[in-house]
Amino acid sequence: MKCVGLKTGIPAGYVLWDEVEVTIADLRECAVDVNIFPGQPRRLGLVGAAELFRWTQSCENAWYKDIARGQILEPNTPMLLRPAVSDESPASWYIEDGSGRAVAFVANQHLFAAALTVTIGYLGRTPDPHSSIMRERFRELLPSKSSRVE
Repeated sequence: MKCVGLKTGIPAGYVLWDEVEVTIADLRECAVDVNIFPGQPRRLGLVGAAELFRWTQSCENAWYKDIARGQILEPNTPMLLRPAVSDESPASWYIEDGSGRAVAFVANQHLFAAALTVTIGYLGRTPDPHSSIMRERFRELLPSKSSRVE
């Protein structure tokens, strides 16, 4: 993936992805990188309102103004999600969103109905047991030997 300029890491960790509709309620169940809100829970729905209000994007992005005006994202700008691991608890999902779109949606959640689909996402369904990232960083997401069909 790296050789052709694609993002490496978690995209290479799954052999099957499901296309999903993502709502604000879904985003509130997602964990984000621990460095985004130091000292706060990783699950976006538990981050304090003051921290969300103070959050700023790291660089200028056209999508930020759209979200701040209550607009949803185009289908050609999907988000990547995977099941949360234990250190991301109590989140259900982890969102691979280095640009901050998920945080921007939750920070502006008052502009959106909780059940409104705000973007399309791809949710990792079948982890690749041969993927080094899965074996090294997300082993708990791999099926246990007792559940594998030999």
